[in-house]
Amino acid sequence: MPVSTSIIALLVVETINATTSMALMPVLPFYVMQMGANAFDIALQGTVFNLAQMVFAPVVGALSDRIGRKRILIATLLGSAVANFLQAKASSLSEILMVRAVGGIVTSGGPVETAYLMEETSSEDELREVRKR
Repeated sequence: MPVSTSIIALLVVETINATTSMALMPVLPFYVMQMGANAFDIALQGTVFNLAQMVFAPVVGALSDRIGRKRILIATLLGSAVANFLQAKASSLSEILMVRAVGGIVTSGGPVETAYLMEETSSEDELREVRKR
């Protein structure tokens, strides 16, 4: 079965997005330490990101059911780009904390991506089928 160009595009963009996140994580503590962060502030950066992601994942999923997965995927990918840009421009701990929360919200589209990939690579009949072994 040939892979559609939309799936290839999604996987390429998500690879780039994941690479930027992985490149940021090791340097984020040093970046915020230059702004006067202590250990609690550094831990809070990761916590607020994950908490926002956890809280907003169901909201983003429900929204994707209402307005469509492709629209949500485009919005979350653009939101990630904006969040990464704002994070680079942040000049205080509170700004970085706010941008990390926004970053968590826009990355809560992961389940939507999974649903989109399942939708594009399988038919409804295949998704409903239960295979017995």
